[in-house]
Amino acid sequence: MNYQIATLRLAVALGSISLAAGHGVVTGIVAGGTYYTGYEPLSPVPNIASWSTPLNLEHGFVPSSNFTTPDIICHAGATPGQNSISVKSGESLTLQWSAPWVGGHHGPVMSYLANCNGSCSSLPDKTALKFFKIEDAGIIERTPFPAYYAADELRDHNSSWTVWIPPTLKSGNYVLRHEIIALHVAEDLGGAQAYPQCINLNVAGTGSDNPVGQSAETLYKETDPGILIDIWQFGNATYIIPGPAVWSGAVQHAQPAVNR
Repeated sequence: MNYQIATLRLAVALGSISLAAGHGVVTGIVAGGTYYTGYEPLSPVPNIASWSTPLNLEHGFVPSSNFTTPDIICHAGATPGQNSISVKSGESLTLQWSAPWVGGHHGPVMSYLANCNGSCSSLPDKTALKFFKIEDAGIIERTPFPAYYAADELRDHNSSWTVWIPPTLKSGNYVLRHEIIALHVAEDLGGAQAYPQCINLNVAGTGSDNPVGQSAETLYKETDPGILIDIWQFGNATYIIPGPAVWSGAVQHAQPAVNR
């Protein structure tokens, strides 16, 4: 390992400590011009749309060794939010992560939806949710080293990300599952770190599409090529974004331009 890579890895490891302390959560959501408070472990607010997680999490992430367990659905021990955010199909909402997102936590950003087929706040079994992917982003540019990933773009947007609701989606109650997977120590089995965040949405529109999804516990395996990967030695190889293909009815949009 050369000196440059070793130094970068040390800096990333130190950054991981501060991120774990902040749990890497979505602290706020903007939809239709209205700001909604997200879940913050250190100062939880009742009756919000965001799913909550226990305060005493050992880490702020789900390790890839747990990607086939219920922890990956909406985070470890997550319970449904008791409210929902109204949004129209074809429109967007912006998710504000706890800032700043650590610069060395390179990796993809992905978003999914699952139809609750009723109330999302009183789900009898969260493992029954079937998620379909509505967007994903991996490597945006090859520079700077090791590459400019979607998580880096999120960081440069003040640790925020804009998600677009598919225009032809059937009206109803959905769980939005938004996620960053950090790959800074993903060269080791179990090293990739997922930060799944869930928010209850009430989607209104005239569409009729009701996509077939899959259990979150089947989205990834810890040996998937986009999860078990050494990004520090990756070179110019093609990065394979984890998970299923984006649903054909979704319309992917570029994030707003940012100076960096």
